Amino acid sequence: MKLYEDEKKKLLLVLKGVDKIALTTDMWTSNQQFGYMALTAHFIDKEWNMQQRIINFTEVEPPHTGLVLANVIAKHLEEWKIKKIIISITVDNASSNDVLVRKLKENMKKSGISLYYGGKFFHVRCCAHILNLIVQDGLSAIKDEIISIRDAVKYIKVSPSRLHGFAAAARELDLSTTKKLVLDVSTRWNSTYFMLETALAYKDAFARYSMEALGFVWLLGPEDWEKIAVICDFLQVFYDVSTLFSGSSYATANLYFLEIWRVQEILQEKVENEGGFMKAMAVKMKENFDKYWKSCNLLMIIASILDPRVKLTLSEFVFSRIYQSREEREEQMQMIKQSLQDVYESYIQKN
Repeated sequence: MKLYEDEKKKLLLVLKGVDKIALTTDMWTSNQQFGYMALTAHFIDKEWNMQQRIINFTEVEPPHTGLVLANVIAKHLEEWKIKKIIISITVDNASSNDVLVRKLKENMKKSGISLYYGGKFFHVRCCAHILNLIVQDGLSAIKDEIISIRDAVKYIKVSPSRLHGFAAAARELDLSTTKKLVLDVSTRWNSTYFMLETALAYKDAFARYSMEALGFVWLLGPEDWEKIAVICDFLQVFYDVSTLFSGSSYATANLYFLEIWRVQEILQEKVENEGGFMKAMAVKMKENFDKYWKSCNLLMIIASILDPRVKLTLSEFVFSRIYQSREEREEQMQMIKQSLQDVYESYIQKN
């Protein structure tokens, strides 16, 4: 505890020299059903290096409503004396977090704190979480196949003797892959993607193993495996985008707009050119994408404009593909240019 107090004093001194902090927060529930909140501060130091510090990891008593969570965060911001320099908070897309952000903004205004740009950019929705929601909806189109593979992997991984028998079946077929079977976490689409991808590499081994293991009954037909191959190829793009968003050693905000447009283009192509289950999957995902796109944070678009490889050109190009009417495109561009001007003027006032 003495070490903790000493480190806390050092960090308080560091944060005194910072003029802008962006927060991220998330809730996690343990196996014992205790709820914990992590609160992380992200900032640029005097040497222009990106820094992040977990400033609190706290058990939160239920109920975990937006109001309760907002009060917990406000208390920690007071404790760290950084309430006046918070410019944004990134949260996942749960409805309780909409309440959290609204209450936090109200709390700060009551304390006489003027939010940056009038709070226009304060609420940032987690891009990786939005992708997760979109893909989870799409995966429901092959839920029966996913359940079959999950049961098959679970059956094999439950004992060393079954794993040994499956490995022997793979060796007999001289399969070149060295990947291990993956059992997914159903709430995390990327783990489901890994499970499907690995199972696909071992599809012949599953058939061979079923000849030896009489209790192994979860076999898929050629059409099912073909469907999974198409899905894995499709999900590779989402995995690449999600991995890019999750990077912690480089800036990611400037990459958001381009990658989100890339996702939109792929979904549009599948909706227009595919048939059967793939079209049904893409249509469902596209509906959700369009819903989340409307809540896209303007700050992400501004970050892409500040990328010298992109500037305003990308925004103009993307809007020409997304919005049908010229008036709507011009209205969106005008809003972005005005927001960019607002950010610029706020810096002028301080310098």
